[in-house]
Amino acid sequence: MPARPGVAEAERFARIDVPPSATAVEAVSGGAMDEVLRMRFTIPRADLATFVRGSRFTEPLEEGYRPFLDGEVAETGWKTERIERLRGVSEIVDGLGRRVLVDLDNPERATIYVVAGSL
Repeated sequence: MPARPGVAEAERFARIDVPPSATAVEAVSGGAMDEVLRMRFTIPRADLATFVRGSRFTEPLEEGYRPFLDGEVAETGWKTERIERLRGVSEIVDGLGRRVLVDLDNPERATIYVVAGSL
């Protein structure tokens, strides 16, 4: 059965900084062989730069890049295939794979999707 980690636990595992302004925070972890975290939250667009800086990605978020296939997150109910304006990044750092998709369809808010797992 999947676990529902708190925000602080999810931040530690995924090595991201969720801004205090985040709303609608959802996190689920689990996995058969390796631990995988799937997380989604919404922030004001003004806080996007703070999130990116605090999460210390090794590469910049790439315009139009979808870092995971919709089928990979089907059980979450995420409808990422509907997102038109997006940025994403995929990286492996010190044994942790992080894939982040930022939905920019709403001009005032950004929805962040995170899939992270130890390798």
